[in-house]
Amino acid sequence: MSSTELFRKHFGDQSASVDLKHPNLGKFFSELNEECLLEDKQKQCEHSWVYKILNDHTTKNVCEKCHLVVGQ
Repeated sequence: MSSTELFRKHFGDQSASVDLKHPNLGKFFSELNEECLLEDKQKQCEHSWVYKILNDHTTKNVCEKCHLVVGQ
């Protein structure tokens, strides 16, 4: 999930700025950190690609090790 998508998830589509006391601020940064760590893991992975059928009934290449999906 991109940082923009995370921001919209926690603060809404119409928010351009957020008060530092906003109740979702901690959750936003925690989830952003998790996404960054996952991205770092995916960059370092020696991918092992397999075809998988996803929940939306599409077939995509997915790495068995880091779960990176190609063609998102």
